[in-house]
Amino acid sequence: GPLAIAAANIRENGLCDRIPTCLSDGLERIKPYAPTDILVFGMGGELIVSILDAAPWVKNADIRLVLQPMTKPEILRAYLYENGFDIMDECLTEDQGRIYQTLCVAYDGKARHDSPLGLFVGRRNLHRGGTLLCRLLDAKQKTLAEISRAKTSAGLGADEENALLTEIRNYQKEMPL
Repeated sequence: GPLAIAAANIRENGLCDRIPTCLSDGLERIKPYAPTDILVFGMGGELIVSILDAAPWVKNADIRLVLQPMTKPEILRAYLYENGFDIMDECLTEDQGRIYQTLCVAYDGKARHDSPLGLFVGRRNLHRGGTLLCRLLDAKQKTLAEISRAKTSAGLGADEENALLTEIRNYQKEMPL
């Protein structure tokens, strides 16, 4: 279904000679096309990680990845940093009340790391600030507070949640508008 819709859109826009379509499990059948840009949208960060991990050929400075994790962006960013990818740019967008994070990534072989907050919302987004970031942080704060309360009342530790909550609160005090 989605592939047929994409093919129809390509045809309608007269781009059949420039955009091929391919049905594949992840990137399994894509390598022979030698793409310079790969877009992966609408999947969880963990699934995107598994797709990239199964295609080591994407570790190539000539390939740009544009990734939009629906969930677990922190897992995706940690994987990218640990595996030598540079997040060249990123942005927040909103559609029908949902805030999306989109990352533009290229391989350079340099391992990196970031704070928990940087992994969750991205360094560049933190630097830019803005109302979408404020709303995203407010929502994350509420979720983390609920998880922390539930874990604490169950006699479990909530150190990770509490550390991220503290990092969010500290950032909000200094946040650029």
